[in-house]
Amino acid sequence: FLKACAPKIKQSLGNSLVPLKKAQKKLVEAKSAIDHVKRSSRENQVLLEDEIQSISARIVNRVKEHQCKLLDRVHTESNTKQLALADQEKSLDANMERLQDVVSLVTKVLSSGSE
Repeated sequence: FLKACAPKIKQSLGNSLVPLKKAQKKLVEAKSAIDHVKRSSRENQVLLEDEIQSISARIVNRVKEHQCKLLDRVHTESNTKQLALADQEKSLDANMERLQDVVSLVTKVLSSGSE
């Protein structure tokens, strides 16, 4: 009986192995695709992190440049104002000297007039 059924059983088993082999092949392909996606994902993550670091570095450099420009402008404006104040002080000192000369002259005139 087994010998008579063996070819049918073998054919039946062979027929059921074909879909299993196809399924196994598809599983291997799917695993390969998943591995590829994982690799690509890691590579993309590294690329993104590099890009983020690059952008951050550019932002930091621009901020530093801007700070330097602002500091230079503040120093320049401060120096300009200090020079203007120094000029005003000199002018004020010169005016005070002239005023003292005038006061001395008026005092002399008044004192000579009272004699």
